[in-house]
Amino acid sequence: MHVVRAAASLAVLATAGCGTRAPAASYVTDWTDVLVTTLAGAELGPVEPARVATYASIALYEGFAADPGSGLASLAGQLNGLWSVPVAAEDAPVDGATVAAVAARIVVDSLLGAGVPEARRRVDSLARAHVERRRKDRVRSERRDRSVAHGEALAAALVQWISGDGLAAARERQRRTPARANSGATSVESAWGTLRTFVLRTAAECPQPPMPAYSTRPASDYWKFAKELRDTARAATAAHRDRSAYWLTTSGAGAWYRWIEAAGRLGAGRAGADSAVEVLLLTAIAIGDANAAAWRNKYRSSVPSPATGVRRLIDAGFRGAMEPAFPPYPGDGVLVAAATGSMLAGLLGDSTLFPDTVRGGPGGRLTLMEAADEVAHAYGYAGILPVSLAQRGVEPGQCVGERVLGRLRTRGG
Repeated sequence: MHVVRAAASLAVLATAGCGTRAPAASYVTDWTDVLVTTLAGAELGPVEPARVATYASIALYEGFAADPGSGLASLAGQLNGLWSVPVAAEDAPVDGATVAAVAARIVVDSLLGAGVPEARRRVDSLARAHVERRRKDRVRSERRDRSVAHGEALAAALVQWISGDGLAAARERQRRTPARANSGATSVESAWGTLRTFVLRTAAECPQPPMPAYSTRPASDYWKFAKELRDTARAATAAHRDRSAYWLTTSGAGAWYRWIEAAGRLGAGRAGADSAVEVLLLTAIAIGDANAAAWRNKYRSSVPSPATGVRRLIDAGFRGAMEPAFPPYPGDGVLVAAATGSMLAGLLGDSTLFPDTVRGGPGGRLTLMEAADEVAHAYGYAGILPVSLAQRGVEPGQCVGERVLGRLRTRGG
């Protein structure tokens, strides 16, 4: 069966035009750079930027998969609710890089709307540059035209699928959420925990332990966690706080973009765009489902946060370096890190190091799972969650990563 597929792919490549250059990994890493730089600082809900990045990654992946020469398997029938996508005719092959650029541009534009003009401008510019670059890679004009049309059709199908995930309703509920009393800051809506999962059967498939019950007794788990948080935050050095700032955003949300960034760096070392987009796709799906698992549980308890416990029970003047506008437990950043770290370790090997980055990352010192553990410590140094409580997100995060790697088939045959 594999021999037949290989022969068919060679025949298709022959009809696509001799001399066309295969798309390099940079066709994917260019997108990771744009997604990180434009979405990380966008004024969106805490889950929205990562959600947009995940959908952009799916559009890119499906675009490359539309080219039979890529060897990539479509996600249709694999992601929840995505039953079908347009398929190019066998006798009229498309160029995957062109399809990917067009589809990703339309999908991202549809999700950002008019509210983030700079992000849309950069995405549109990159898509146009990639289509033009494929012309210079000697993709014939008729194939390029087919590819643009296919990218538009693919994007339309993905936008229709996205419309059923609950994102629009969550945005509307967030828009209507009043500012918190005496702060002027807008509270974060619990609707972010109701979005559709990608691979998990439900967001409850990888459960997390509940917050310990509130108690004023020094022997209780709650009191011990509060004291641990106070002690860890108090002992944090400037270097510790720098590490927290690297892994977490000022709102206390997990810095999903560090892992998209890592996927880009790791993908850049792969042979070609098909392998690079595979790394990006699996990373983005792990982020999406880890967020879904974490946010499902953030509003299921009315127990005061550990930082509030510190102020009530131990130190009334306590203030962490970061004060999230939503329940901090479970730590979504820990689940994201454990999910992506375990998935990438399974895909690339346990000894794979978290890549150095231009933003002062760990410099290749840490394996992927060691990086996930460092995120748990970041929560403690930032005064958000005690480390031992944050670490409770590692096991469910690993569960998410295993489900993503085990359930998604990215290669044909």
